[in-house]
Amino acid sequence: MILDDRSIKLLKEILMSPGIKISELQGKFALTRQQAYYSLNKINDWLSANHLPVIQKNGQSGVMVDPIVSQMFPGADGCIKYDRLCSL
Repeated sequence: MILDDRSIKLLKEILMSPGIKISELQGKFALTRQQAYYSLNKINDWLSANHLPVIQKNGQSGVMVDPIVSQMFPGADGCIKYDRLCSL
């Protein structure tokens, strides 16, 4: 499974800004709520396929990623520096 460009950008942003609100992601990337959720679900599918914890969405605390995922991409640029991510 390969993540598309939009999903990669969202994943980078979530890793660099833990607790970011979905509305902030929508504004930053000019997405509708539906587009944002679609990409987050796609990221979660990719994480699950790679046996990693999925992103948690909470209205109060925003979008949270497990520290294990953050360690996989130090500085949010490890594997993500490539144009597309494929299965690890």
